[in-house]
Amino acid sequence: MKRKILWLVLAAVLVALAGCGGGSDRPVLETTIASDLNVDGDIFEPLNGDPRIVAQGSTVLTGVTSTGEYRGFLSFPLNAIPLDAFIHSATLTFTLVPPTDDIPLEMELVSFQPSSGLLPSYYEEGLTVYASSLYTLPAPNAFNQVSFNVTSLMREAQRRGFDDFQLRVLENRDFNVQGLVELSESNLTPPKLVVVYD
Repeated sequence: MKRKILWLVLAAVLVALAGCGGGSDRPVLETTIASDLNVDGDIFEPLNGDPRIVAQGSTVLTGVTSTGEYRGFLSFPLNAIPLDAFIHSATLTFTLVPPTDDIPLEMELVSFQPSSGLLPSYYEEGLTVYASSLYTLPAPNAFNQVSFNVTSLMREAQRRGFDDFQLRVLENRDFNVQGLVELSESNLTPPKLVVVYD
């Protein structure tokens, strides 16, 4: 009888110890991913009803002017992040091209084939929005850089198994103010996504 009790106590201790691990044994890693400058761009919808204009170049524009609205698109390949990774945090940093207006931003998680390029319909009806977050444009640092916590958007992209982390960036729809945010798309200062994961 005593032997049976000892075995039960030992089994209980082993079960308790097995549950104390508290997570993955994999190391926590950090990786920085530059956006795909061949995919990034913006789409302009004129107020006068002219066709939408797709532009890809040294900057990405977001915001509203007296003649129409710009919506920016950023794409980050996720091939460096394992599909079963747990995302601890994700931070998006881009360099502003002064002068930039202080407008509220909305970032929407979307998905499209990079090989297709940007299509005019991606401005609105051509894409499904899987998640979105609202942001106040912070004051840039000495290098004209601003950063945003996009962890919730990155986790959703990871949950859905997307090959790329793609954002449509626009002025917050709850506001109607004129102003433009201009993001640098140079090889020296591309938008960057920093992901911490295990």
